[in-house]
Amino acid sequence: MTERTLVILAAGRGTRLEPLTAERPKCLAPLRGRPLIEWQLEAIAACGVERVVLATGYRAEALAYLGREAVANPAWAETNMVESLWCAREACRGEVVVSYGDIVYAPEVLRALLDAPAEAAVAVDLAWEPYWRARFADPLADAETLVADHGWRLRALGQRPTDLSQVQAQYLGLTRWSPAAWRRLLDTYEAARAGRTPNTWPRPPRRWYVTDLVQSLIDGGLAVQGVPVRGGWLEVDTADDLALAERATTARGGRLAIERERVHGEERR
Repeated sequence: MTERTLVILAAGRGTRLEPLTAERPKCLAPLRGRPLIEWQLEAIAACGVERVVLATGYRAEALAYLGREAVANPAWAETNMVESLWCAREACRGEVVVSYGDIVYAPEVLRALLDAPAEAAVAVDLAWEPYWRARFADPLADAETLVADHGWRLRALGQRPTDLSQVQAQYLGLTRWSPAAWRRLLDTYEAARAGRTPNTWPRPPRRWYVTDLVQSLIDGGLAVQGVPVRGGWLEVDTADDLALAERATTARGGRLAIERERVHGEERR
């Protein structure tokens, strides 16, 4: 069996969720009586992934109860997700899966990503638009561009769209990298971080989003494959998102069922 490490980016503070996150990291915001990260760990375990590393930052000590290996980003307040991932690089072995800490997903979503044959794979949601319309008055206000060819090889990712035609699907915050692709990811970021390659983004490399790094890899010629799914996941960025997630989920027998269709067509509250 291929050695695999799943890294959860759990360094964020989540100021838009305060006061829930005043004394705990964003990934500990409660959904259906349990922290977001606990639901995520349950889905990860259901897929047979045993090795999980937490990339921590804000209130890192609050995550100690999970009993997982953790690597802190000491500059979490001045940097962004890719820097937190960089801080955890030495803890990663074999194939590497990277997950945002503020999402929950069904095991089937993660399984689709794990089973994809590509060297570099990104989970993308084909059914994103009704969910975004329930979250935002204008779905383009928060959506990101995602353009792929007919085989779902990604061409453009992570920018502000001006039209729905630029959003063929939506990025979830779940990626997977073979050992060779992971090495290329690290080399690309190290070179940008050290100023050895031009930075084409409006922010310095240490403040890059994961999508900035993925697009840099695409621009450098790496084949990055989109793995289409339809729903089965939720993002919690604001108090409104959390309220929506409560309405779109049920918890039975300790398992979270995600039923986004229950909020489709709702007016944004």
